[in-house]
Amino acid sequence: MKLLPALTARFGDRDTSIMILAAKMHPETAKVAELLEIEQIEHWIKAGKNPDQVFELMDFDFQSLSSINKWFCFVDKYFLSHERLSFNPILTLEKRFSISELVRMIAKERNPNNVEGLKELVIHSLFNSMQSNLCVLGQLSDGGQNNVIVNSLLNSRKQFSENIKKLPDITMLENSLDSELLTSDIMYQLKFKDRAHDGLLLNAYDVYVSAYNKQSPAAHFTLLAVLITRFGSNEVLKMIYSAKSDLVVMKFAKHLEDDQ
Repeated sequence: MKLLPALTARFGDRDTSIMILAAKMHPETAKVAELLEIEQIEHWIKAGKNPDQVFELMDFDFQSLSSINKWFCFVDKYFLSHERLSFNPILTLEKRFSISELVRMIAKERNPNNVEGLKELVIHSLFNSMQSNLCVLGQLSDGGQNNVIVNSLLNSRKQFSENIKKLPDITMLENSLDSELLTSDIMYQLKFKDRAHDGLLLNAYDVYVSAYNKQSPAAHFTLLAVLITRFGSNEVLKMIYSAKSDLVVMKFAKHLEDDQ
């Protein structure tokens, strides 16, 4: 009889997961627990569970950060054989944790490797929020250890935004799952950003951001955040206003206007 099926039959997925996480904390059982964790993740994959289902069955009250990292491992494994579509891990995490709680986890953890994935997701969340540094500091700083981490996150967001300004990467898009959507108009707009046709430009960036999100597990961008970072708020407002007169993208432009 194998150990994991016996434990799962006796205690269920949730309690078995807690037992494995607890066993990983003790040197004498850590290696066995690590193997069991890998086996449990494989079991969930074979059972056809998706990231949201696994998130719901896990108990995040015990070893929250370890539980999150275990969920990350499942998500990475899951999307090796499933199309990512519009899945955004930070939205799932926010069903259970606020951004300030996630920041506190990052601040308390001594080993930076243990929070690397979580930190990346928080940076992307801050980028998509489009909030000012002052607003973010007001929400997340606690006057203590959090301040150092929050400032570090904001510096990372600044660098991240600078990298976004260099997009789009045409080569990446040509190799994407959405390559069949690449009309000559879209490729022209992404290369030359012709402001004489704002409707086509917005549509081109929509295709690009969709493709980028599918290929980048942790980097789930919103179109509006990318546009504002790339062109600035005032120019995006002008682009949306212009695109609203284009029958082909009118509804899309109005949706962007509502988001803005």
